[in-house]
Amino acid sequence: MVDSRIKTIPDTVRFYRLLKRDPSLMLKEEGDFVFGYTWGLMIAGVASVFRDVQRQINEKEMDEAVQVLNSRMHQIRQAILNASKL
Repeated sequence: MVDSRIKTIPDTVRFYRLLKRDPSLMLKEEGDFVFGYTWGLMIAGVASVFRDVQRQINEKEMDEAVQVLNSRMHQIRQAILNASKL
């Protein structure tokens, strides 16, 4: 799941740049927006797996998911930096 989300980062950067044209959205930092959006998608992805099997994620599983995401944080940030250069 993390790898598939990282692959979408260049598209997310392009999407952000289109959104930024609307001043009413008050978007500021491209990298922070893309990181938050990507992070949110990954958290939602984990939650949806548990919804699909019709049970709530417990604290241990949630902690494990956060640990996996934290371990990949540098890779996510690097993908954002690389996409920002496009």
